[in-house]
Amino acid sequence: MSKKGLINKAQSTVEYVAVILVIIAAFIVIGKYYQRNLQGRFRQAGDVIGGGEQSAAAFNPND
Repeated sequence: MSKKGLINKAQSTVEYVAVILVIIAAFIVIGKYYQRNLQGRFRQAGDVIGGGEQSAAAFNPND
């Protein structure tokens, strides 16, 4: 294999690794967004059920 062919092959490998890293980073960002969205939906559902108040079992100043 010539030196030019070896350099092109190494460059292709580096490019593939860079693309894979960008895809992984995108999945991490999307995962965080999805997690916050899901937590917001659970909080909203809990607020609807509880009328926006904390549970008496969780916070009772008389205890």
